Amino acid sequence: MFLVILALSLAILFKGDLAPYRSMFMDRMNHGTWVEKMDPMSEYIIHHSGPNDKILAWGGQLGINFLSRRNTLDAYYEYPLYVSSPFTQTITEQFYNDLSQNSPLYIIDCAPDAPGDIPPLNLSPKTNLELEAAGYPQFPANYPQVNGFIGHNYHLETKIGAYKIYRQNP
Repeated sequence: MFLVILALSLAILFKGDLAPYRSMFMDRMNHGTWVEKMDPMSEYIIHHSGPNDKILAWGGQLGINFLSRRNTLDAYYEYPLYVSSPFTQTITEQFYNDLSQNSPLYIIDCAPDAPGDIPPLNLSPKTNLELEAAGYPQFPANYPQVNGFIGHNYHLETKIGAYKIYRQNP
């Protein structure tokens, strides 16, 4: 039944005023070319990295990874910033180990998407007290270590809009 409805729908769609769309659709199907909207950050990553390079979107914007077809860290895609607990301590340690052992080529600072919730990367170690004084939520104990690692091993390569893109040092 589904196939009958689909066939009728396609027949109606590709008749009359929609004929030009049929032509375009069939052309794309036959030649394998599709029109694709790409955000500027993903486009930058595609042109400046290889398919096996990893990308970390600081702040958890996985759409960048998806559109650029680049993987993120293996353990966790996002640094767990919110609640201090024994579980959080374990996953923050795993995040740091993965970050330091399988470092991504690029780290994109997506903090502008969540002002007040995610601190922007400033590449200088900050203490949890400094972050709490600035109004950010409670952070895991190893946040200064994570931020210090990024600051020591990455440099600002470019800015696209409000986003900073950091590249791993050679």
